[in-house]
Amino acid sequence: GRRRGAAAFISTQFTLVAALLMVLATGQARGAPQWEFAVSAERAEQAFASEYDAAEATIDTITFTPGLSAGNWQFSLTMPWQSIDGSYFVNNLYPNLARTCDALNELSSLEKLILVRNTGFTVQDLQYCSDTGGRVTASGQDSVSGWNDFELFANYYLPPVNEFVSGSLGLGYQFDNGDATEGLGNGAQLAMVETAWLFRSTHASLLTPLGYRFVVSEPSHYDMQDHGYAALDARWHIWRQLDLGIEYSYQQTDNDLFSDYDYFTYFVGVQFGGHWNARVFTVDYGDEAGFPEQEIGASLAYYF
Repeated sequence: GRRRGAAAFISTQFTLVAALLMVLATGQARGAPQWEFAVSAERAEQAFASEYDAAEATIDTITFTPGLSAGNWQFSLTMPWQSIDGSYFVNNLYPNLARTCDALNELSSLEKLILVRNTGFTVQDLQYCSDTGGRVTASGQDSVSGWNDFELFANYYLPPVNEFVSGSLGLGYQFDNGDATEGLGNGAQLAMVETAWLFRSTHASLLTPLGYRFVVSEPSHYDMQDHGYAALDARWHIWRQLDLGIEYSYQQTDNDLFSDYDYFTYFVGVQFGGHWNARVFTVDYGDEAGFPEQEIGASLAYYF
């Protein structure tokens, strides 16, 4: 059957947080409750190279984000639909099969025996990892499509510290509606707490989300654990509505088999027409096992 990895479609959550923090920082009043909506389309191309085989994947994501703002509160529901072509891909940054197999292959025979006895891993799982490293051959091209996990979020935007600094506090919940066996979601329900701070000047801005995910339920072998995450999103406003940016993302391990990981996203973004945002990006995962050796993409979003 298909074997799927795990890593990232670009969420609109950080973009919405940054936009609303900027509105509040300018002192603009937020009056009666109002409905909001965002829709974004993204394509990411991934290329892999390993001792087992080379592979490529294309991930198309359409994300619908309805929301409601009332005073300093903002509620949103993120609903990503994906169509993915490729025999192996990385999606959502959750337990990655190739990384897990690399860790399993390094265990001694005794450690593997203990693992099979005390966990949900089977001898067949260990043999699969030994034979393939968690990757499938490029000749096994296939595709999958459907909804990824939905995410409900509530943010409270704090009174601005001054015209340059503003922050928010948030609570979120990830549902497990996506088909984790196909790589559309991670099979877990998660509760989240998050704070985000925006530091801005005339020519630059820095957004710093910091959060923690609590595992409510997850049915997999991985014994997913509670874990923290953080990001630094730095943007330089180089010309009118044109931004040049770099985002550093970090996540604590959610599994005893491997360590924490991080990655960089480099992007160019442009806002136009008052409601549109477009960007092109490339992602650098470093030498993380099982992650793309190269990833490039582009997205277009509309907010109203």
